[in-house]
Amino acid sequence: MKKLRGAIAILFLLFSSCTLSERLPSLEIGRYKSKSYALKEDSQVKPVSIARKTIEKHLEDLKVEAEKLSGFELEGFRYIYTSVDSVNDVLILRYFSPLRKRDKFYAGVQIQALVDPQNGEIIKLLLSKVPYE
Repeated sequence: MKKLRGAIAILFLLFSSCTLSERLPSLEIGRYKSKSYALKEDSQVKPVSIARKTIEKHLEDLKVEAEKLSGFELEGFRYIYTSVDSVNDVLILRYFSPLRKRDKFYAGVQIQALVDPQNGEIIKLLLSKVPYE
């Protein structure tokens, strides 16, 4: 019986740590301002794949949170590209959502996910309105 309880406790801890590692940071208002350049073959970069899988599991939750923060009704986010800031050693994944209703000034909103290039861990999520260009 003690062995069964121990096994259940170990499985619980393993399951909890998996779900905790998949938790996303809270969405914050802001925009990444340091210089970065777009990666040409980002699908080959393992940390990008790890971060994208994590983010894309939570896109609907991010949409709901982004609607609350931005005050806009959104269509839904899609991945645009990844850039890298080599000076600060960070990857920036960009997701964009157009607005459901046309606005005079804004085309939509973006989420920039700041990612550790060593392990694919999402460090911060930034939300900003995207004006027409």
